[in-house]
Amino acid sequence: MSTSFSRLATHLASYLVLVLFAGVTQQHAFAQRNAPDIPVVTGAIAIENARIVQAPGRIIESGTVVIRDGLIEAVGSNVTVPYDAERIDGSGKTIYAAFIDGLSNTGVPAPKTSNNLPAVPDRSNPPDDRAGIQPQRDVRDFISSEEKSIDKMRALGFGASHVVLQGRMLPGSSAIILHTGDSANEMILRGDVSMFSQFVGAQGMYPGTPMAIMSKMRQLYTEAGRRSQLETLYKESPAGATRPDFDAVHYAFFPVINGTQPIVYYVDDVLEIRRALTLQNELGFDLMLAGINEAFDAVDVLVEADVPLFVTLELPEKPDWMSEFKADSIQYILDNYDPDERTAS
Repeated sequence: MSTSFSRLATHLASYLVLVLFAGVTQQHAFAQRNAPDIPVVTGAIAIENARIVQAPGRIIESGTVVIRDGLIEAVGSNVTVPYDAERIDGSGKTIYAAFIDGLSNTGVPAPKTSNNLPAVPDRSNPPDDRAGIQPQRDVRDFISSEEKSIDKMRALGFGASHVVLQGRMLPGSSAIILHTGDSANEMILRGDVSMFSQFVGAQGMYPGTPMAIMSKMRQLYTEAGRRSQLETLYKESPAGATRPDFDAVHYAFFPVINGTQPIVYYVDDVLEIRRALTLQNELGFDLMLAGINEAFDAVDVLVEADVPLFVTLELPEKPDWMSEFKADSIQYILDNYDPDERTAS
């Protein structure tokens, strides 16, 4: 498997956005200057004497964080503060590194739906956009800095998101965005991170079932591989050869085929987990899995596959039967546990 995702994780870690609790704000920083009308002349800020939580179990009780132009430059208990840095006293404050959202639609407006679309003459071979096959789309073209979801995620302590478009089988390519910036361009950290796919079929047309989606993916991947070979041959020896026609859908697969871009599959249940892994084994692309509900039924295959996983944080609703006993009635659960249903009956 390609190491591109590992490099991405390392690269992204240096861009963690600080979430300061207990009142460290920009206004607090401005108050440190002697005169409020003096313009800001430095892009460096040093927060001193703060409690710093770098990661679970990695805590600096009294340390300094240096930020330059929005990026973390240094963290530690013996950091030398740059001469041009604006100093902020962080005594009594705690600094946390922000969470990274593994997969979401944060900052991406919901697509507009229409009930007045023209009829599809051949439902067994619909246009790509009606079939939900649009891998050539780039989520960066749709990101809006005014989306309320950005503020909500930032309030929850998330500093960055791996964002994808909403859609069906192949909505488009993803990007990493920061939850800060006055425009989409300022928010975007990196584009073309992955090709996003899911087992959501077209409505009333092909591919509408999981098996049809798998068949279509095999077809697209094989056709794109052949077209990639033709492109290579033409570049090596164009004299007397016919230039291959451009096809946006197939060209979007080239980075995946070349191993420079993974496919991230959103999977809802154990069947979808196995379907995504089957396609990866057959076609050979780098794979990331997100959602991964019912992973408890696929532990062995997931361990064997050794692919990056983004497990959902959406917990199930409280079962009705739990209202019948006290929260600490562990014995009740043990006595009524059904191993087939994985719950108390």
